[in-house]
Amino acid sequence: MRIGFIGLSSQGGSKARKIVAAGYATTLWARRPASLESFADTGATLACSPILTGAASATDTTATAYPTEELL
Repeated sequence: MRIGFIGLSSQGGSKARKIVAAGYATTLWARRPASLESFADTGATLACSPILTGAASATDTTATAYPTEELL
């Protein structure tokens, strides 16, 4: 299963870490590039846009974790 994860703040980051640690092929995107730094050596693919997180990486499912609807 390939998983895309958008939003890596405190809530999203911990969920994405568990998915990556479980061995799933994971593509990540974050609004703040600094949020991606801790995933650099995890084997996760880092996307350059939210669209590429799901569409171009051919994920089976994509999850989002954003604090407010305005950010979507």
